[in-house]
Amino acid sequence: MIYRPETELLSHYASACLADQFDALVWIAETRAVTPLPGPRGDGAAETWPSGL
Repeated sequence: MIYRPETELLSHYASACLADQFDALVWIAETRAVTPLPGPRGDGAAETWPSGL
């Protein structure tokens, strides 16, 4: 990669008009971590199931 400060704005950034590109915009101001659904865990299932890593 060659860094050229004189062309950085043209090559790394693009202008966007959300109203022209999308039908809707959803803004979520606050989120929280996902919690697992209740249910039994399979017998002998590894902690990393199903990936097994």
